[in-house]
Amino acid sequence: MTQTLIRPTAPVEKPIPVPALEYRPALDGLRGIAVLAVIAYHLDVPGFRGGFLGVDLFFVLSGALITALLLLEHDAHGRIDVPRFWARRARRLVPAVLLLLAVVVPLARADIGIRGDALATLGYVANWRFAAQARSYFAEAAAMSPLNHMWSLAIEEQFYILWPVLMGMLAPARRRLVAVLVGLTALSAVCLAWLFATSNPSIAYYHTLARIHEVVIGALTAVAMLRTTPRMRRLRALATAWLVPAVVVIGAAITMMGEAAPVYYLGGSVVFSIVVGVVILGLEDERATRMRALLSWRPLVTVGTLSYGLYLWHWPFVVLFRRLELDGPALGVAVATMTAVAAVVSSRLVELPIRAGRLWRFELTTRRSLLSSLLVLALGAGAVIAATPAGLAPEWTQAVAGEPTVIVAAPAAHSTRDLRSDRAAIDRDARSATGAPGPADDRGPNPTRDPLVIGVVGDSAAASMLPGIAAAAERHGDEVVSVAARGCPMVPVWQLDETGHSLNYSQDCRRHVQTAFTELVERHDPDLVLWYSGRDTQTRFMVDGRMAAPGEVHHTAAVRSGFEQAVERLTAKGADLVIMRSLPRHGSEVTDCDRPPGPGVHWCDDVDRYIGPTGQNALYEELAQRNPEITLISQAGLVCGSGPVCDDAMTTFERWRSDLTHFGGRGALRIGEAIITDALAESGNY
Repeated sequence: MTQTLIRPTAPVEKPIPVPALEYRPALDGLRGIAVLAVIAYHLDVPGFRGGFLGVDLFFVLSGALITALLLLEHDAHGRIDVPRFWARRARRLVPAVLLLLAVVVPLARADIGIRGDALATLGYVANWRFAAQARSYFAEAAAMSPLNHMWSLAIEEQFYILWPVLMGMLAPARRRLVAVLVGLTALSAVCLAWLFATSNPSIAYYHTLARIHEVVIGALTAVAMLRTTPRMRRLRALATAWLVPAVVVIGAAITMMGEAAPVYYLGGSVVFSIVVGVVILGLEDERATRMRALLSWRPLVTVGTLSYGLYLWHWPFVVLFRRLELDGPALGVAVATMTAVAAVVSSRLVELPIRAGRLWRFELTTRRSLLSSLLVLALGAGAVIAATPAGLAPEWTQAVAGEPTVIVAAPAAHSTRDLRSDRAAIDRDARSATGAPGPADDRGPNPTRDPLVIGVVGDSAAASMLPGIAAAAERHGDEVVSVAARGCPMVPVWQLDETGHSLNYSQDCRRHVQTAFTELVERHDPDLVLWYSGRDTQTRFMVDGRMAAPGEVHHTAAVRSGFEQAVERLTAKGADLVIMRSLPRHGSEVTDCDRPPGPGVHWCDDVDRYIGPTGQNALYEELAQRNPEITLISQAGLVCGSGPVCDDAMTTFERWRSDLTHFGGRGALRIGEAIITDALAESGNY
């Protein structure tokens, strides 16, 4: 017979005590797994594609434990003391957040929107702010707010505000409670799928109603833990029997699930949450000794007890060190060290003392601990900043250097194994989506022509395609030379923020555009130049001494003029110029990106409704009509599918662009192959 480990530990007395849950280190072990998965995901550690699911795991755990506490309090005293519950939650969560904001906001004061992010964090509405801004959760860290991770705490706090009130009304009738919980789960699942289908993954990811099913499934788990009916006992026994397979499923999902995979939004999140609930329920059985022991491993439990602080502090350090162009193992070591120290300092000196009512009662050992921790932080930050080497970041994440940098893509450095094993799918997609014939065979270098030098120009989106372009060019015996640069349009102008101030990389970009194109042509004499850029119709420019916004007459004139100058430089020695049309975003109508902006045209880019790729592609059409050496190609059919709305789905489990802009992994390989195939065919060099 199974036994639950959750039970009241305090007798009824005045003032009414709050029932406690018997401590279970295995649940702290689960917390440890969750926070480690999230951190590994944000560090791009191989094998943690689904590390973002750690947040889902947190939500289910939180829903289970909070609901169990509320049910126990109601069972013991016949009511729930809602104000007291809110006070306990505030004492537990708010101090660490205030400390984080006190450190992060002054250091990030130059970031546009940091004050708004901080206010949204304090009001626990960060998720709504980010959703309203269509802010990508999956974008490259260096370009994101150091408070971008506070969306999840906002959802939890919204739950904490409403849930005890609802529980006070529903707790007396458990069947009605279960019915409401099941209904909320279904409603939330439908909302998640609908938002994913009609907007983009990040909006669906941030939305409270679309995510609340995870917390509610945790609440259902708590009901199953506490009820003693024969049906619930059988359910707990079944959960125990499936405990090991459930843990395996969680591990597999964290390893393989892509952050923008349609399956996650179309029911996968619900299934994952149910599996987590099975694990929590199974751990309540005393027969689950081996799994309890495994999850109670002391280092894992220690991480779990610090999980709140680790989650709060890891993301600002990821953003900081990404901006310093740290990457790989060095990034991991720096983030892990600084995050651990910050979490310990926050826990020892702020969180625990406030919860115990002794904030300023520092003993000598505590003061020594503080000084040593601060010393480690200072030394670590200094060492990282001093030792940060250039060029560690992926090509598309690098800022432009002070001098123009020509990156010669070494094809041999890019493995073509995945590309070749996927050739059948690439050829099939290319033929069905674009009508263009795919390569007939994998014959290697073309014996009928000399090797080509292929130049690549554009912004970070162009650079993200380099692995595929280089791998495909290698098969033909060609060389790839890239001057694509993060944050740089094709137009040599000052880029401005919304307040009219110059962006910090604007001068470098102007210099880069003015010199790098000429250097590419003079030093490497490319036969073919590939052009892909999306910033030109998305960014405010300084034109004739005034700020010009996208879509304004002066802005459009500057873009036209800049495009003509770029064409003149890039074709100075007779190179063929192939421009890839800007791609629609997920959820936008494909045809909207193929006609000029105007009334009735739906949004093609989340930066501005009628600008972005719509205006960019219209200008490309004009440019090609005036310059016969230009060839326009489009990969919209390949990336967006055959439907009227761009689905961005490469497979059921993968999107082409995880952050809706940049290609990576197999997506980069496949888009690069398609671009090279079309470019060589259209230019007559294939």
